[in-house]
Amino acid sequence: MKKLFALLTILCLLCSCCAFADEAVEFSWEEVEEEAAKYPGSIQNLGVYSMGMYIPDSFQAVEITEEQKAAGIFFILQDEAGYRLVGTYQSLGDNNVEYLIDELQKAGATDISEVSINEIPAINYDLLTADGVQSSSLVYYNANDNTFLTISFAPVDNEDFQEIAKIIMSSIQLVSEAE
Repeated sequence: MKKLFALLTILCLLCSCCAFADEAVEFSWEEVEEEAAKYPGSIQNLGVYSMGMYIPDSFQAVEITEEQKAAGIFFILQDEAGYRLVGTYQSLGDNNVEYLIDELQKAGATDISEVSINEIPAINYDLLTADGVQSSSLVYYNANDNTFLTISFAPVDNEDFQEIAKIIMSSIQLVSEAE
């Protein structure tokens, strides 16, 4: 459990690393929507920033402890194969972007890049967790209230999960509050 919290703390340090990217990689739901049919599911509202993402029916919610909630985790989804999605929502407090970039680099994040997902700017990075699992994360920063949303995918070094993760990543989009 402590390893998970350490990972989530590290994941939360990314925020606005776009200074490292020359040009944003673009992902779109239109490009993967047909592939998604192989994994029945639906677009679900995340309840943060009016954002939603495609969640295959095979992913089930994992109970979140009070300690995890205090760490900013608002969802953990996992399927029978052990593929996992984790969402965190946190405030930056008084920290600035440079501090977060420094902390992320100290934590060993690699492949930090600016991406665009359905025209929403984000940052993508990879990280080897304390227990040796390769994860990939996306961070959306809200300058209006100095908060950020992180969605992490693991294990991304598993070829079977890479296709599912790409579909989910490409599905992230703005949704109405009613959805």
